[in-house]
Amino acid sequence: YILDRAITTTFSLDLLSLLMAPLSMVLFECPNKKETLKDPTAILEALRRVSGRFAAFCQQGRIAVPKNDNILFRYLEKAVVEVRPKDLKGVFHAKTWLMRFIANGMPVVYRFLCLSKNLTFDRSWDTILTLEGKLKDRKVAFALNNPLGDFFEILPELAASEVTEEVKNNVALMADEVRRTEFELPEDFDGYEFLPLGMLGKRKKLNWGRPSRTLIVSPFLDKEPIHNLAESGTNNVLISREESLDELPEELIKAIEQNSQIYVMDTAAEVPEETGEEETSETSSLTDLSGLHAKLVIFEEGWNAFVLSGSANATRAAWSGENVEFMTQMVGKKSR
Repeated sequence: YILDRAITTTFSLDLLSLLMAPLSMVLFECPNKKETLKDPTAILEALRRVSGRFAAFCQQGRIAVPKNDNILFRYLEKAVVEVRPKDLKGVFHAKTWLMRFIANGMPVVYRFLCLSKNLTFDRSWDTILTLEGKLKDRKVAFALNNPLGDFFEILPELAASEVTEEVKNNVALMADEVRRTEFELPEDFDGYEFLPLGMLGKRKKLNWGRPSRTLIVSPFLDKEPIHNLAESGTNNVLISREESLDELPEELIKAIEQNSQIYVMDTAAEVPEETGEEETSETSSLTDLSGLHAKLVIFEEGWNAFVLSGSANATRAAWSGENVEFMTQMVGKKSR
């Protein structure tokens, strides 16, 4: 199999990070990767061939321009699309990858990534959910996949500037095919649900009733979603950054502590050990961030456990649908 096409969405974008996509596509198609990397002319020619087969959608004004110019960045110009939500009070905060793989005589394979991580060199604690499946020979979509297809299909409509026909055609093809892709469930899970927020004019909210137990991991917090912990369940858990917890009202913290444990990360875990490779910090103008950045909700209801992961912080803007976010919910028996 080779990587045929790719679409990514991110809040902030580092162009050097983005180069990984076309370079990966180039190397997938080269029989001798090491020799190809030694030949700049071959790399440029290969990049020219694949530059129209991937696209990156990011929040308008959040592109980090590298300190050092490089001819390779010119191959990214048509692939990068700045977008803004239809609700101008929100931001485009979704972090996803959709990749299409092909092989002679084999079915098309799609891989979907739902992340909390931006396309930057941040050294944060993040989560990635990977789902993979084969495109089926059928005309009717899998109903579960329609929200995923809708999310990618509408991306060009959010563009702040003109989108090339090549990007539009690739997005349309992948949005159509992913609806007819049968994803394989990770071990011990029984089902999934795609939850794009702030799209299609639908103010879909994150809401899950009154679970018996909840865990929330979020670097940023608002009073409105967090008060759920105080209202339902026992032995709940809240994990966040110390400065975010300090901004919550004291009476809310006391109410949460009645049935929940509150944690922050140990400072020793905030910054990873230095590897000696410092090139990325020199070539990017983005601040190198570390510490807690994962967004995760786990809750138990009856015999089942639900795991939501993706881009949405436990804030009003994220959970109300004001921002454009993407979460994926997995469900399985809590005994497993």
